Amino acid sequence: MDFEESFLKKVNFTVLSICWVILLMILPSFFFEYHSGIQSIGYCVVNSVIALSLIIAANIVYLKDKSSKWIKYITFIGFFIPYTIIMLTVKGTLSFIMIFPLLCLYTIYFDKKFIYSTSILVVILNVAAFLLNIKGTKLDSETAFMYIRQFGTIVAYIFCLY
Repeated sequence: MDFEESFLKKVNFTVLSICWVILLMILPSFFFEYHSGIQSIGYCVVNSVIALSLIIAANIVYLKDKSSKWIKYITFIGFFIPYTIIMLTVKGTLSFIMIFPLLCLYTIYFDKKFIYSTSILVVILNVAAFLLNIKGTKLDSETAFMYIRQFGTIVAYIFCLY
């Protein structure tokens, strides 16, 4: 076994373990939103099923090939799709913080191209969410400040990853 294969096995195990912890924290929050009347049960189920099924898929890939390079892509997609749904449907400006553990997590692969790609996706999504949320509404100064802070936080965090 060469160094890269050994490294990927350890990193993939760590990523999967942390993804399960993140998932176990996120799943109850989806259903809390349902019980609070914030979101529909369908919304909660769709987000939960997407995240859960892709993390399970990544675990299956890991069982077949512990050094698979696909695990980082599958787990990222497993969280990015629900993050996209949340960012495009939730009006609250604090939803963006969900992405920070993921962006930080994938730095352990030391794959700059992957980190750049995911960071660009996050910035594009947050700009799109901002534009959709302000479309057709008058933006008060407090909300505008929250969006500026949100975007600034994301950009500063991404720069800190490099």
